[in-house]
Amino acid sequence: YFARASSDAEGSCMPCPDGSTTNGRVGRLSISDCVCADSYYNRRVAEGPGQTAGVCTPCPRGAMCDNGVCATLQDDKLVCVEGSIVGAWEVDEDNGSYELRSCPAGHELRTTAETGSAELQECRQCTALQYILDPNRDV
Repeated sequence: YFARASSDAEGSCMPCPDGSTTNGRVGRLSISDCVCADSYYNRRVAEGPGQTAGVCTPCPRGAMCDNGVCATLQDDKLVCVEGSIVGAWEVDEDNGSYELRSCPAGHELRTTAETGSAELQECRQCTALQYILDPNRDV
């Protein structure tokens, strides 16, 4: 994007923040024209008393839709245009990140604490030689 409309120097163009893009729209004039790329989601973080800002954050593995787009959280459910997301997800109030809270039977619960990374969270389906009755309790 280019913050000053009066200049025409290409070197003056500013890059969108990490994980964001103008979606191929040229001639953008504001950082507000930058949106999260498909494999990222807009995580709200505190910037001061009563102020939040959006930060494009890599989508957790288990929140990625079949078409490669990160699911959006709506009414405590992750929603995809194509496919569906397994598990119960919510937004962590402290840091604004997607957090996997539970998985259905037949899926292993893989949380941030277990994987060491928020990006690796998922409900991993058991293989043909495995089973799990309550992934939220069984280890």
